[in-house]
Amino acid sequence: MMSSADQVLPCRIKIAGDEALDSYLERLCTANGLRTSQLLNLLIGPVEDRATLAFFLTKPDPRVVQRIANISGLPAAVVSRTHDFRSRERRVATLAKNSEHWFERWRTSTSPARRPASLPYAITWMWCEVAQGCLGLSPGWIEPVTHRTTQAYRVFREKIPPTAQQILCALVLDER
Repeated sequence: MMSSADQVLPCRIKIAGDEALDSYLERLCTANGLRTSQLLNLLIGPVEDRATLAFFLTKPDPRVVQRIANISGLPAAVVSRTHDFRSRERRVATLAKNSEHWFERWRTSTSPARRPASLPYAITWMWCEVAQGCLGLSPGWIEPVTHRTTQAYRVFREKIPPTAQQILCALVLDER
């Protein structure tokens, strides 16, 4: 086992374009035969430093980003550039408030038969799949979330075509 966060792990892997930080770190552990706890010790040090875990996956501390870069061999800019999920949540919330600017165009371009009632599901898809937000906290829900609502969302999520997914993803990631 390694003792320093400055030492590069023997097996380097690339981070996928839109991969979540936790997914990348799990793959890094697997590739290097490490347990998650061992990798966390390399990244954040002894138990007294565990307060760093508070926003570890949503907004990593710059020191942790640098340690991930050091042990993985990736540039720090690559590690940190797409993993601020709080900014993605803010973007989805903005899209939810301004749906008149994008929803009708998305709805008719992806499937003319898609009903206007799919708006909460499209917003929730962006919230859960792109921003990694909690299903029950989606800004797309108008009324309190019920079991029936979440079931309907899951059907929507399973049936949404890849091209429609790509367009929704681009809405969140591209702030133009």
